[in-house]
Amino acid sequence: MSLLPLSIRQKIGQKVFGYGQLFSLQENIREQEFKVLNVRRSDATIEISESEKFNAFELLLQSEDKNRARWTRPLPIRSEPIK
Repeated sequence: MSLLPLSIRQKIGQKVFGYGQLFSLQENIREQEFKVLNVRRSDATIEISESEKFNAFELLLQSEDKNRARWTRPLPIRSEPIK
């Protein structure tokens, strides 16, 4: 398994905004700010269309008002299309 792109690895320690079904299909969260604690490559492949497939990564996010951290659903690495 190869390393994640630098642009994704640099997110560690930064604050990001997230909303919607970021953690699961059942839970729709309101827009809020999260701190990125870690990133990891996912085994998932994201298929946008028949011709667009991407490797994926996940973020470990912690919100300001909660102590626990959660991994996001897989997100596409757009700089790594699968041919």
